[in-house]
Amino acid sequence: MFMSTLPLLPSPPKPTRNPNRFNSVELQSCLSLLELCKSTTELTQVHSKLIKLGLFHHSLALTRVLASSSLFPNGDMNYTQSIFDRDENPNTFAYNVMIRGYLQHNQSKKAIYMFYKMVCDVNYAPNYITFPFVLKACSKMEAIEEGKQVHGQVIKFGFGDDLYVQNSLISLYSTCGRIDFARMVFEEMKNPDVVSWNSIIKGLVDMGVVQEAREIFDKMPKRSVVTWNCLISGYVKVGFMEEARKLFDEMDVKDSFSWNTMIGGYVDSGITEAALKLFDRMPEGTKDLITFKMMIDGCAKELRFKEVLEIFQEMQKLKVKPDSFILVNALSACSNMVTLEQGEQIQVYIDRHEVEMDAVLGTALVDMFAKCGKIEKAFSVFDGLVERDIVTWNSVIYNLGIHGYSREALAIFSDMLKSNIPPDETTFLGLLTTCCHCGLADDGKRYFHFMSNVYNLAPKVEHLWLYG
Repeated sequence: MFMSTLPLLPSPPKPTRNPNRFNSVELQSCLSLLELCKSTTELTQVHSKLIKLGLFHHSLALTRVLASSSLFPNGDMNYTQSIFDRDENPNTFAYNVMIRGYLQHNQSKKAIYMFYKMVCDVNYAPNYITFPFVLKACSKMEAIEEGKQVHGQVIKFGFGDDLYVQNSLISLYSTCGRIDFARMVFEEMKNPDVVSWNSIIKGLVDMGVVQEAREIFDKMPKRSVVTWNCLISGYVKVGFMEEARKLFDEMDVKDSFSWNTMIGGYVDSGITEAALKLFDRMPEGTKDLITFKMMIDGCAKELRFKEVLEIFQEMQKLKVKPDSFILVNALSACSNMVTLEQGEQIQVYIDRHEVEMDAVLGTALVDMFAKCGKIEKAFSVFDGLVERDIVTWNSVIYNLGIHGYSREALAIFSDMLKSNIPPDETTFLGLLTTCCHCGLADDGKRYFHFMSNVYNLAPKVEHLWLYG
């Protein structure tokens, strides 16, 4: 986001129509086919044709195949490397293709290796395109020592004043926590662009020195939305919500990130009321999954279950797809407010959209039905769960017991042991509550004995209150 768009590699030279140079219509035909390839499979077919025609030795053909093979997102860099290795005299363009290819395929270490190999090649030197790629590889690996060595090569080859290279250096040093080096590069820049300013501000923010970031922000001649968002995020991270809000209110143009940063800051600070007010002010089209997730989380933590369900309903109206976290919180709100109808609607949504029913979501659904008095339905959901954790078992034991299903609750406990799930303090609280609620005094004493003498669990106040 904060680096300049990496420079595009120049295309290898187009084939001319001079027959004395190529002496082959087939070569020109194959080169045209290469431009149409959309997959590695298609590329290998053209590659094979070049070999059969005896044309692959041509440097232009080799370079074109090399460039094409490195661009496919799901391509095989081993294949690309094998093509490169066929070139007895790879030029700067070929090296750049390999470095960029490894970088794009998340093989930064190999990208750096190719750079070192290139530097050792006396025939070709790195250029202004090489350095942003290899510096980004160093940045991804947080390889500060390698980055410093590359910086030395930047100076050696005379690219210290190149804007792309300078921005890449700022990003590298900021990522590696050497903000002092980043500032040195920035301060030596003659004409920093907006990316340069944003990169140094982000680096300072990430280091927690927000006041220094603010000083640079105030000197910036022209700010982008990214600039404002970066500094606001910095204030939020260190808990300076008043300063963040002042900046936020000064913004002429706000995007989803701007609103979400402020809302997230208020939620994390426990100022949910302020978050709700901002949420209500958000323009159409700016509320996304992150917005709803933060608001529902904040309201749930403050037990504002009515607001949780209202926000969930708005989310559905706006056709924003909820994730498992939101569904669990919505079901929990239904449980606490005993709103069966909305809980059933959520189950319909889960079934209709084939949402993966993991242990957490399954437990929330079981608990919702049980709290709403639909114990048979709760047991049915539990029975159909593929994934169950200790919380799932505890929930069904407790809820069966308090609704008078003592035999079923104790049977579930037996099934739990057979499933090799060791009970915990909550399990025994559910068992003791069941026995107390249903008049099973002897069973209660037996489970109390099991708790301390068999499972080595120390009884707590709530256990002792029931059977101490």
